[in-house]
Amino acid sequence: MQKALLISSMLLAILFFAGVIVTYLANMILAPSIMTPRKIVPEILKSMNLKKGVKLIDLGSGDGRIIIGAVKLYNAKVVGYEISPILAMLSRLLKITKTGLKGSYEIKSDSIFRADLKGIDIVYCHLNEKAMKPLVKKLKQELQDNAKVFTFHYQFPEIKESAKHLLSNGDLVYEYSAKALQK
Repeated sequence: MQKALLISSMLLAILFFAGVIVTYLANMILAPSIMTPRKIVPEILKSMNLKKGVKLIDLGSGDGRIIIGAVKLYNAKVVGYEISPILAMLSRLLKITKTGLKGSYEIKSDSIFRADLKGIDIVYCHLNEKAMKPLVKKLKQELQDNAKVFTFHYQFPEIKESAKHLLSNGDLVYEYSAKALQK
């Protein structure tokens, strides 16, 4: 009985670590993780002019630093989409242990292309060029007219931003109106 339990435990551990390795490799090849620097998160959120109750979605939410900041600083309603189950699990863990936030936001371990954008006021993303180009089509189809999109560091190809926000580290946040994306 103990031998069977030990073997089962070892198999589970092997499967878990194999899953971590496969996820890591898939993320590096398909959607590399690029984190927003933690020290400029408040500046990025300020550039969004967030108000209490605003519905914000973070596409490619990573460890949840934008989400946690938006909830703590602005009491925003936030949903994050993160394709990496490891990063999604980490952000859920941070929600419980580090922030003490309960039920203030949701992290979905899924593709950004499956995100429901209906009723969203603000979209934030820090994605590379490879992911930005196909995202434009989704944003055009699903965003309401008064929605805004903020991108950190990378711009949407061939779309003129409505504003640029210079951050203290020299990087830029690009602001787009949903109407500008329609052109």
